[in-house]
Amino acid sequence: MTYWTIVLIAGTPPITPALLELVGYQYVITAIHETIHHAGKRGYYTDEQLARAANELTKKSGFPEKGADAFKFGSYWDGILQENCPL
Repeated sequence: MTYWTIVLIAGTPPITPALLELVGYQYVITAIHETIHHAGKRGYYTDEQLARAANELTKKSGFPEKGADAFKFGSYWDGILQENCPL
């Protein structure tokens, strides 16, 4: 049996099976995201490198502009990852 530890914060919605499923999904997506960062033969792939690779594969709109910060690149390719690993 799997047990989840959830920290309750003021305003947190009630813990439901759907919320637990979403928390588990986000945990797995984060693990996949971070594992892909470290999948390179020569070390670490940056968010920009992974966003460029995801863009080449999908041609999805919304690619961050030149000079964007790592968060924007990470969010871009993470969105593509979630589209291809649905809940």
